[in-house]
Amino acid sequence: MEFLRKTMSTLSDTVKNAENAYKLNGFRASLTPAPNVIPVANDQSIIHQDFLPLFTPLSIPYSQLYIQAATPSSARLYDSWYNIDTNELFYFNGSVWIKVDWTKWVQNDIWYRLGKLRISNGQLQISNDTTNWYQVFPALGRTVEVIADDTNSADNFKIAYLTVGQTLLVRGKNLARAAAIVPSLWVGNYYHTYAGEYWFGIFPSNVAISDGYGSWVGLSGSSAGAGYTSSRNFVPIQEQASEAHNWAKFSIQIMNNKMTTATTGHGTSGASIDSCIGSGTFPSAGYFLGSFCYEGTKINVDYLAITRQG
Repeated sequence: MEFLRKTMSTLSDTVKNAENAYKLNGFRASLTPAPNVIPVANDQSIIHQDFLPLFTPLSIPYSQLYIQAATPSSARLYDSWYNIDTNELFYFNGSVWIKVDWTKWVQNDIWYRLGKLRISNGQLQISNDTTNWYQVFPALGRTVEVIADDTNSADNFKIAYLTVGQTLLVRGKNLARAAAIVPSLWVGNYYHTYAGEYWFGIFPSNVAISDGYGSWVGLSGSSAGAGYTSSRNFVPIQEQASEAHNWAKFSIQIMNNKMTTATTGHGTSGASIDSCIGSGTFPSAGYFLGSFCYEGTKINVDYLAITRQG
């Protein structure tokens, strides 16, 4: 019996030693990213990209951003998740959530260097007046779509911080959930099917103002026209077409406490074109782009993409 016991003990030690031969300090080597594993190159001497730290959020083409405490239950490849309990950002590699250090690219932002973006108690916060601070959420992806319900006030806080070069995608919603302050520059495109030969615009930071104005010049065939509007509670973007197909390429500049716009897009009806400018106050406590409207009534855009330029 003693011989058998010693034999079994020796065999067990041999198995453990064989297992540990493929480990370093208790960690095993792996080609597949997972917690507490050592990266190994594949047969082409390439280490899986998910082992490598993301120094820029632009490394991922497209990501839906979840802002919540619970782990998302229906995530797809490269979706991202900001855990509001721990202030940690992750992306989904198809099987596990990979943690990302978002602080690096934030500290290289012009807003951070101007003192309008800060990291406080682990939270990313932004302020236009450096008095009222609001939490915003870092995002991954060249194109980002925030998962939130515009009709649910509990989701109002879900505003994404985009670094220069990132694009916010809005589909079938009216809120442009991108942090925006003085100064910032944006360019975008939109399409929506809300018919009416009047102004499509934006409530800056979702606030009604009193000094919004816009001007347009248009050409339809051989006929030209021009128009003007003032004292609006929104910033005009495009004097649009009466038919249910409206689109434009636009820019937004937020400078000197003003939000100004410039667009070229579909106007009047048929084969016509309008070029427009708009302007209005950007609220001193404003901190994100705002909500889209038609003649001061909030509407959803079918498809809109807006990119931060600076």
